[in-house]
Amino acid sequence: MDAFLSIVVPTRNRADKLRVCLESLLAQDFPADRYEIVVVDDGSTDTTLEVAASLVNPACGAALTVLAQDHRGGNRARNVGLAVSRGDPVCVVDDDVEVPPTWLAAMAEAFERYPNADAFAGRVRVRVENPRWRGCRQHPVAASLELGVRDADVPSAVGANMALRRRALDKVGRFDEWVIAGEETEWFDRLSAAGGTTMYVGQASVWHRRDKHDVRLLPLLRSSFRRGVATHRYFLRIGRRDIGRYASRAALTYLRAAIRERCWGALANAAVQAGYAYGLFRHRRVVPPPPRLWDAPAPQEWTVVNRRRNPRSS
Repeated sequence: MDAFLSIVVPTRNRADKLRVCLESLLAQDFPADRYEIVVVDDGSTDTTLEVAASLVNPACGAALTVLAQDHRGGNRARNVGLAVSRGDPVCVVDDDVEVPPTWLAAMAEAFERYPNADAFAGRVRVRVENPRWRGCRQHPVAASLELGVRDADVPSAVGANMALRRRALDKVGRFDEWVIAGEETEWFDRLSAAGGTTMYVGQASVWHRRDKHDVRLLPLLRSSFRRGVATHRYFLRIGRRDIGRYASRAALTYLRAAIRERCWGALANAAVQAGYAYGLFRHRRVVPPPPRLWDAPAPQEWTVVNRRRNPRSS
């Protein structure tokens, strides 16, 4: 496959994790003139933007573009990245992943192997970087997609490791910027409804990282609950206000599992489910805006902070 590929990385307030992510993306066993990286900073208040800009170095090989926007959410950052990037297909990864050197080559082989697939879901494995973590494999503390090393048809991907062809955007539009949690799932719902197909690529694996600060119990429970609350927009968008009733029961199930297995991951999942129920109750009178096909953001909505191009991307 000789296509030019793009990698979009939306980011916010994760300077240290972003550095690891970008350094791993720049170290791919893949021709540097056949891919680019587009970083979209979503209004960070730490040194994330400076870290990204510091890696725009001619010695790095692959083209790297760093953009900044006001804080508008992850889906707006993805849409900006799609508008600015030049490749097809486009890979999208989260800023808290570490990518093995073989990842992009595995994705590129899958693009060629499955020409009829509209989107791709890479394998996502959770790695907790804290030897004192009280967890269990059944209850990961970050989004994961573990279906083994063999390829398979799947209904959706995890936003930490996915790819799409431009024609998929022509079918269903870009990411819904009203949805702020479960956002990639909503896009894949539309793709499936339009007859699109998604292929799981078992060899295109990434590590979804959680360090010792991420898994301190009280901050973990707070962030899990807030993530659950934020997901109310996704449930409202797909017309599932009834999820709150099921979530209340699921929270109790996870709580019992946490006690039985002494697993903080199960406790975090209980907090997410409680957040679902609370978010839908709190926002029970919210009426979602009409869904629409999302046009490309206007160029004035972002700023180019730094850019290095290679011959293939110009």
